[in-house]
Amino acid sequence: MSDRDSFDALDYLQHRFGDLNDQRATYVLGQLHRVLNGFMTKKINDGELKVLDFGSGPVVQNSISAAAFASEIVFSDISSSNREAIQKWLDGDADAFNWSPHFDYVVQTLEGKGEKEAREREQRMRKLSKVVFCDALSEHPWRKAMRDHTTLFYSAHVLNVPAAIERVSSVA
Repeated sequence: MSDRDSFDALDYLQHRFGDLNDQRATYVLGQLHRVLNGFMTKKINDGELKVLDFGSGPVVQNSISAAAFASEIVFSDISSSNREAIQKWLDGDADAFNWSPHFDYVVQTLEGKGEKEAREREQRMRKLSKVVFCDALSEHPWRKAMRDHTTLFYSAHVLNVPAAIERVSSVA
């Protein structure tokens, strides 16, 4: 087992995402909502928005706004513990991290809809999502994750690592 697979995803989620009273959490959700909503309302014409969250870690909140428009969301990560954390949530496992407060914040607070719509968004996201392996350090890492045409490709924190390695490699 590698270090990345021994990562405690649930502990990370509880400490980093467990408190929505943290201004960082609501700021990030608000910015993601603003950017994704702006992009999606301009780009959706055929109803087929396929989203790739590249290097998603164990986090589903980054795609809550996208779930309103997407026909498919693909979460991708190198760590089996991160992929398992998302899969547990998708499967409705009782041991999964509870993302419901995050759905409530996006759907109710940012979009002005009700609790019923928040639960519907959560169920919709579970139905249209899947989790796949990806290695950001491999050559063309997104190709395997993007087997089908992907309309929207985004990554919250992962692409700076391969870019830094590429810069160092090209200098050496």
